[in-house]
Amino acid sequence: MANGQKIVKQGIYEEIINTKLKSELATLDIDNYEVGKESLDPEEARKLLSSYISAVTRRALKLKN
Repeated sequence: MANGQKIVKQGIYEEIINTKLKSELATLDIDNYEVGKESLDPEEARKLLSSYISAVTRRALKLKN
């Protein structure tokens, strides 16, 4: 590898964040929160995900400038 660069397995950062988030969530008292789950239509899921990614990207670009 040139200049001592290392290849990091793709997705490793997400895994670290997910693990930390799970750990933090595990410390919360579930009785203080209302948690629900519902099925999501695949088309609706695509819309929600693209909307989320769009918002995150806009924020990241604003921070960069």
